[in-house]
Amino acid sequence: MSGLDRPGWLVICFDWLYLHYRSYRSRRVAARLLDGPRDRVWRMASSGLFEHPEWLAGLRVGKAVSGIKRDALDAIFSDCVRAAANCCEAHGEPMLYGNAVCSDNLECCHIHSRRHQYIRHNPLNALSMCGAHHRWYTDHPTIFADFVERRFPGREETLRELLQVKHKWLRGMKAEARAHYRAEYQRIINRRAEGETGRLEFVGFF
Repeated sequence: MSGLDRPGWLVICFDWLYLHYRSYRSRRVAARLLDGPRDRVWRMASSGLFEHPEWLAGLRVGKAVSGIKRDALDAIFSDCVRAAANCCEAHGEPMLYGNAVCSDNLECCHIHSRRHQYIRHNPLNALSMCGAHHRWYTDHPTIFADFVERRFPGREETLRELLQVKHKWLRGMKAEARAHYRAEYQRIINRRAEGETGRLEFVGFF
């Protein structure tokens, strides 16, 4: 193994772990090798992205992609984002992940990192995307920025202004925010039940 650098060694490990032993235990081991969050490795493996050696060769070895925990407020906000769009908002956009394709497996994709608390749960800062497009744009931020500007002109400028706002959650505020987004989610569901199609806008907490 001395003739292999670390990325090459990791590629072999992922091939062995994911293509032959796709168990939960194997995924946990592979996540530790990558030094990244287990949930993201699990999602990428489940979507089949590890089957493409050309993508594995480009892994950012040893860097955790995100260590930000997801809480109940994130979950209900994600429900609102996905229900409001009811589709992958990047459908039809090209990806270079071998045979990766757009699907109905929707996720909440943030334009700016969830580290920015003031816009973390702002509808302007989130898009509904399939798992494949979410991974593609996460790994290609420049292409993602071009996509956002082309599809939603002016949104990035507004978000940059909001990024300057400092925010700290006070006691009870998150509970209020959860209640707000639960009400918004129910409103979206009711409108869908009445037959409304297409994108439905919802109101942010701030």
